[in-house]
Amino acid sequence: MNIGIIGYGSMGKMLADKFAKSSRNVYVSTRTRGRLESAPRELHICEDNTELAQVSDIIFVCVRPGDLLDVISGIDGAAKDDALIVSLNGSVSFEAIRGVTSKKTAKVIPSVTAEIDRSQTLVTYSESAGEEDKARLKELLSVIGNVIELPENEMGMGSELVSCMPGLIASMFDVVCQAAQKVAAGDFSVRLSPARKDSKKDEFEVLFEDFNTMVAELASTEMLKNDFVSNVSHEIKTPLAVIQNYATILQSEQLTDAERKEYSARIKEASEKLNILITNILQLSRLENQMICPALRPFNLSEALSRSILDFDSPLEDKSIDLQVDLDDTLVITSDANLLDCVWRNLLSNAIKFTQPDGRITVLLARQNDLAVVSVQDTGCGISEDAQKHIFDKFYQEDSSHTTQGNGLGLALVKQIVTLLNGTITIQSVLNQGSCFTVKLPVGNFNQKVLPLHKS
Repeated sequence: MNIGIIGYGSMGKMLADKFAKSSRNVYVSTRTRGRLESAPRELHICEDNTELAQVSDIIFVCVRPGDLLDVISGIDGAAKDDALIVSLNGSVSFEAIRGVTSKKTAKVIPSVTAEIDRSQTLVTYSESAGEEDKARLKELLSVIGNVIELPENEMGMGSELVSCMPGLIASMFDVVCQAAQKVAAGDFSVRLSPARKDSKKDEFEVLFEDFNTMVAELASTEMLKNDFVSNVSHEIKTPLAVIQNYATILQSEQLTDAERKEYSARIKEASEKLNILITNILQLSRLENQMICPALRPFNLSEALSRSILDFDSPLEDKSIDLQVDLDDTLVITSDANLLDCVWRNLLSNAIKFTQPDGRITVLLARQNDLAVVSVQDTGCGISEDAQKHIFDKFYQEDSSHTTQGNGLGLALVKQIVTLLNGTITIQSVLNQGSCFTVKLPVGNFNQKVLPLHKS
């Protein structure tokens, strides 16, 4: 049996090499003669397609879709009466092929035959192809991989349509299903390796990449959830331990009145800290789950900032901190004043906490085009570059010496609130020199529904 291959691109070369190694008589014809310089010696090189068609029993046409019908039409008269013409381009229909040749035809999905590592070859035949033709072609294609025969109406028009590849789909989706079952059982280390060996991407490669991205995101979410539970447990356990210890001591009848007052005050302080922690967790949860709808209204931002600053009069005085304020007292914005009060309080509280006695804190408010810009700058201990990457994460605290003064939720709340109000917050900091937090808010938040002012 003589095998003819028209076209010596990647597909034609692969077929020629495989057939030649199986001791077949292989004839090759191509317009690009330079490609034949590295061809195996066993190949018979024909001058043109007509010469090849005259001697071949099965002719594989491995050319571009635009040339396929012309090539088949050109060899129709020269080919043997019982020759079987095999199209290696699934994007051209049988109807079009039958319109240019009277010979028996078959069609093979090229994207699959090119993937030797997948060992799947899909083939379908025209009605005129007999059982002997099918047996011959199946035998030839077996050197490439497992042959899956399909009815003509299942082959479809496109060589890349996965709906045309039931065998391939079954094997690929079996891999995905097994991996998904492992993920469902809690194994987030599962990753799907590329199926192709040529670095190209088809639908399955995209599916595998998307699956790996999804699992990585789930792993990150699971890790965050575990960290959150661990941090919450630790933060709640500390004040509870204080309350429990001092409550036990208060049961002693030998305590003086002064001691009872002192221990009662410490229990009150621990309970207040616990209350703040739980309030912040609930507030943060509501923000993250978009359960808070901002109550937008116009208000003077300078007046709101001034009220927040006045609430910190005592701690500023206790540490002899020099407070410098420069506010644009005419700046009116449309936003949620109550939510922003939480922002200013957290930023001012942190600035005071991390600024040494006799230090300086500067609060500025100015307008830049359509933005209100608020900056809170201190001369405190500063924040390292690595810590700045995590400063807005829940429960993150770089300075362990101040952990008794907070729970690491303040800046996470600030970030969520500013984002909710269509603003941004950035940090600039230098170790041992200080930090500056800058909040930028749109002057008009008119893309959100304006609601009556609420009390938080």
